[in-house]
Amino acid sequence: MVALSYRPIALLNTTGKVLEAIIATRLSSLVEAHKSLPNSHIGGKKRHSCELALHNLTTKVHEAWSRGKWATILSLDVLGAFDNVSHLRLLHSLKKRRVGGKGSNWVASFLTDETWE
Repeated sequence: MVALSYRPIALLNTTGKVLEAIIATRLSSLVEAHKSLPNSHIGGKKRHSCELALHNLTTKVHEAWSRGKWATILSLDVLGAFDNVSHLRLLHSLKKRRVGGKGSNWVASFLTDETWE
């Protein structure tokens, strides 16, 4: 095969996904190290699943029932939550949590929806 037959543009999506995975792993490590989320938070955490969330929920309900209490559940599903988050607030939150420099610059660049040609 001739090197000219390869199109770099075809690799950008894959490269971007690999980079996103690396950044996500790094941000997850920072969040865990700084204990930025409560222990009850499950979404996006390693070794935490939907099954664990359901187990925790049913455990709390059964605990309430065993004490003769009512259990009420409010469930929200915010459609497009990430797509509608304020980029300025997200970047401010990163800075507040000491994710600065190249890390926050990369996130800012990612959020501008820049494209490669």
